[in-house]
Amino acid sequence: MINSDELKSTGILTEGKYLKSNNYLKWFNYFGISDPCFKFWSLRGDLKSFSETIELYDGKKIDSGITNYLFNEDGQFIKQVGEQKEGRRTEISYSNFQSSNHNSVTVENFDNNGEKYGIEIRDFSFAKLVRFRTEYQKQGRKQDIKIKGIRVTQLRRNCFLIEDDKNSEKEKIFVDEEGSFTKKIRFYNTKYDESKTIVKYTKNNRKSELEIEFYNKDDKTKYSEKQTFNFDLRNRLTTTNVTFNNEDGDRFYNNVYKYEDDKLISFHQEYDWGHIRKNLIFDYDERNNLIQIKGDEFLDEFNYQYDEFGNWLKLERNYSNRYNQFKHILKRNYEYKK
Repeated sequence: MINSDELKSTGILTEGKYLKSNNYLKWFNYFGISDPCFKFWSLRGDLKSFSETIELYDGKKIDSGITNYLFNEDGQFIKQVGEQKEGRRTEISYSNFQSSNHNSVTVENFDNNGEKYGIEIRDFSFAKLVRFRTEYQKQGRKQDIKIKGIRVTQLRRNCFLIEDDKNSEKEKIFVDEEGSFTKKIRFYNTKYDESKTIVKYTKNNRKSELEIEFYNKDDKTKYSEKQTFNFDLRNRLTTTNVTFNNEDGDRFYNNVYKYEDDKLISFHQEYDWGHIRKNLIFDYDERNNLIQIKGDEFLDEFNYQYDEFGNWLKLERNYSNRYNQFKHILKRNYEYKK
């Protein structure tokens, strides 16, 4: 939905009951959600689960099966179940996603008779895959693989060192007493280039500052960049100030965010030579769901049908730019707590 990393990573469009309780931004990549602000952000009511089907994708009817999303008593998302037409299903469970340090994903596969034939368990430390376990019941095969070259060492109570020999990478991570990031320092060094990246975070686990130093060993060029993230008293990102130095000298640009009634209504970039680009205008319906995103060269529109609680039952999305256009239709059913 939103291609800008700024909008996705800062959580401007991803806050809500079912997101705050799950630290959703920390783990969406683990199960392939390309639009983190799209899946759960508009949910209302006390949900036990909801199911989703794709009726139309890129203007074509498809048989995508049904995907079910399940929540525990505290409203935390815990499981995703995909059911295919022929009876096969895949269950994906998420453990310990309240923690930013160590998480796991369990994938169980069932045949069309309901018999489990395989299980995969992926363990993560600070978003790095460190262990991969598989078991195939019918073949009697088991694997327990610790990812070679990746080491996680606790240097102090609130400081960890992650080393990735394969990618010539080291990362030092600092966390607070609740396990939220306060600072990251990443070193990357190959025979071609080397870099250092420092990221600092606010108490709300949002980026406050980012610094990059890069050196190309082949052509001896250097590049540096600094980003500063500014928030208002309501913890909304208002501007990102970016300064960088390359062969053209020192340059800068600003990302600017504007709000109305707690809704993001516009985003644009201002450059040091006075040019403004990447204008985005957001429009919402009476339930505060996005109905339109208008850019300089594209239009993204959303039409909804709602149930009595204000959750959408049908979503029709139409996207167009000067090169192409597509249409998606999704449908949902909800189960509420009694």
